[in-house]
Amino acid sequence: KSINVYIEKLIKNDRKIVLTEEFDGPDNKKIRKVSKIYTKGTLLDLEFLNSEENNFIASIAKSKDIYAVCHADVSTGELFLCKGNYEEIKSELARINPKELLVIENDKIEEEIYLPYQFELLNYEDSNASLLQKAHFALIKYSKEILKEYMPKFEEAKQYNINKNLIMDYLTRKNLEITKNAYNNKKEGSLLWAIDKCKTPMGKRLLSSYLSCPLTDEEKIKERQNAVIELINNPQAAECLGNLLN
Repeated sequence: KSINVYIEKLIKNDRKIVLTEEFDGPDNKKIRKVSKIYTKGTLLDLEFLNSEENNFIASIAKSKDIYAVCHADVSTGELFLCKGNYEEIKSELARINPKELLVIENDKIEEEIYLPYQFELLNYEDSNASLLQKAHFALIKYSKEILKEYMPKFEEAKQYNINKNLIMDYLTRKNLEITKNAYNNKKEGSLLWAIDKCKTPMGKRLLSSYLSCPLTDEEKIKERQNAVIELINNPQAAECLGNLLN
């Protein structure tokens, strides 16, 4: 009756949970069958998820001095791909902050990249795949192995350029307290906490994404500012929109 309480506690303590069921087999022998597996990055059950933030799982691959990262939220079906050098990928992982990071062991990826996260070493090889495909396929393969018949349908992978956004390393993000405070790593006291007046979980996730990934393209910055100005200049429309979203 209280299984979810224990699953939640174990997940928060970075454990994997294998749920088994017992059946009567031949000659009155008991047979155990795995019915479900829970890992921090592949959670689908809403009671274990915070609707205000994405629950990302990520995979990383390497070829020479270039790295590829694929990250996804299995609860929403969002899937993203990017590549970059050592510093860019370290910064991007700090932004994504994956709950689970899949590391292709054969690629000899530096430990300092993945040690800050809950990671899983995968023995994966596909000589015909490009670097981005390798990271993508590894994430999909692992998710299928864990979720089996619960595997969601992902959106088409969105490839993006890391350099189009401001690059910040882990310590910079922590000290600026953008989405979490530096004291106990909670939302309260952060910049996001101070300005978050969003009416929906989707809005809260989008605002968090905007703050974590500041724009550097002047045209895109002005486009976003113009959208804000339009609502400021039309307070009745803004209030109506807020009520509809609420």
